[in-house]
Amino acid sequence: METKPFWSAAPIPSYAALDRDIVVDVLVIGAGITGVTTAFLLQSEGLDVALVEREEIACGDTGHTTAHLTYMTDTRLSDLVLSTSLQAAGIAWHAGKTAMDFISDTVESQQIDAALAKVPGYLAVHAEDAVEEELTCMKRERDWCGQLGLPVHLDEHDPIRRLPALCFPDQMKFHPGKYLAGLVKRASMIGARIHENTRVSEFGGDHVVANGHRIVYDRVVIATHVPLQGDSGGLGAALFQAKLALYSTYAIAARLSKRSAEEMIWSDTADPFHYVRIDRHEEGDIVILGGCDHKTGQKEAGIDPYRVLEDRLADWFPGAVRTHRWSGQVVDARRAPFHRADGRTSIHRYRLFGKWNDLRHRRGPHGSRCDPRPGEPVGGVPGPVAEDREIARKLSRRKCGLSGAIDHRSVPRFRRVCRLRGAGPRPCRAGCGGACRRVPG
Repeated sequence: METKPFWSAAPIPSYAALDRDIVVDVLVIGAGITGVTTAFLLQSEGLDVALVEREEIACGDTGHTTAHLTYMTDTRLSDLVLSTSLQAAGIAWHAGKTAMDFISDTVESQQIDAALAKVPGYLAVHAEDAVEEELTCMKRERDWCGQLGLPVHLDEHDPIRRLPALCFPDQMKFHPGKYLAGLVKRASMIGARIHENTRVSEFGGDHVVANGHRIVYDRVVIATHVPLQGDSGGLGAALFQAKLALYSTYAIAARLSKRSAEEMIWSDTADPFHYVRIDRHEEGDIVILGGCDHKTGQKEAGIDPYRVLEDRLADWFPGAVRTHRWSGQVVDARRAPFHRADGRTSIHRYRLFGKWNDLRHRRGPHGSRCDPRPGEPVGGVPGPVAEDREIARKLSRRKCGLSGAIDHRSVPRFRRVCRLRGAGPRPCRAGCGGACRRVPG
């Protein structure tokens, strides 16, 4: 049995490590799906972007997901509504739908073979003795979805355990390795500078040091699994890290006989919950089952998460032949801000992250979870959903797990000016040695 993610065989392009000093408009640190998407979007808007990754593209969080693309949040809709409001909950769910639409549009416009497919998504009752209580909750959530304009119906029998379930049509799944391979190729083709095996070791006022070389930037986007602290003070960095909670989670993949199960994504209401994905392949179906989350370093004594999942697999999918198993880490950053734009200097730093369900990609990636949330975009121009900012902040305080992203559509046009030592800003001209930057205008 392979002890690595099911997606690990995807051919992703390789890029050379940074070996010289460079000057860019935007530096993106972290080449998972958040970083690659950010680099692609900003380069598409005409900015000069560098993307650096300390190891290899998709070797971390993105490469370990099970890649469910759904607007169903980890926090139940009923919990969101009761702790905030129906309007606030709608923002969270519609953000996920926007993210899904973005990925679908990107696959089509960039002609990426990402095995993207629309499938039903199920939220099923986890046990027979919980049916009565969960049905009351599900009926309420079904009605709220109707008010939010999100299609859903209540099934008496889910496809796996034959228990009641909410069914959300037109959810999606994709191959994260193929998607990232296609997107990073497009980013490189339009001019993004991409460097693997490039570790950022030092932050300066307007630059970082990576592999012993300086990268000078106007703005930096930190899109790492656990956000880097940059030049934050020791106390600030410690307080920020205290807001992050790390969880371990597990997944196994197995082969099924051809067309033996409905193609779908599925999760239950257990705590911690289980999640399933069924794929169709020419040689047979593939099931990926995940769950058994626990705080990192706090696994219950005597419990083997893989054995628990294997027992579930044998019970729910008799005859399944296991092929892969792997684990990942969930960073719960719900008490942390969406992003931080450092207002103490003229240089802006953005941290893009969220409660990444490492093996499942609830909602889908574009920002940390592909939520085009409000906030200050690169260029300093408010995004089109800035009026929702207070509601989004309220959601964050209520631990609803939203994340932030740059609104690439509002990046202004730029012109280049020289910033040679001792010279004031002036139009860039030949011979400046690259010591220039882009400013609005």
